[in-house]
Amino acid sequence: MPEDAIAVAQHTQEACHYLWQMHIGGRLKLDFQPQRISVGYHVPCHLRALGVGAPAENLLRLVPGMKVNRLEKGCSGMAGLWGIKRENYRASLRAGLELISTVRDGPFQIGTTECSTCKMQMEQGSEKPTVHPIKLLALAYGLMPEIADLVRSGDKPLVVS
Repeated sequence: MPEDAIAVAQHTQEACHYLWQMHIGGRLKLDFQPQRISVGYHVPCHLRALGVGAPAENLLRLVPGMKVNRLEKGCSGMAGLWGIKRENYRASLRAGLELISTVRDGPFQIGTTECSTCKMQMEQGSEKPTVHPIKLLALAYGLMPEIADLVRSGDKPLVVS
């Protein structure tokens, strides 16, 4: 592997992991606006492989009023672009059925995950939108008020346990 590629790889990390490290170091502003939102969080396979835990989930739990439900339902079934291919589509849906069903029926208003192909799969069988956790953090910082409209589109009664 070329030296420059190794240097880039050694200095690259997932966005939520970076922000969580900022929080651990006391450098992340926590001036979040309270959010009365219940979210279903899916840890994507690629994040599990990185072995960094669930930094997005940790970050979302810092937002006052945000209820985070971890969806322990296995892989979404997309496997990157594999599930988009016509010949794999049905198998992809079967593999992700438990997650898709949980998103559809779960006691939360919106889904969230770091993976764009998992997002596609999470939205397959549900009217609930799925967004990147960074967008939910942006909402809490008052930077993306349009995300509140998405939350309302997937509105179900807030279930707080």
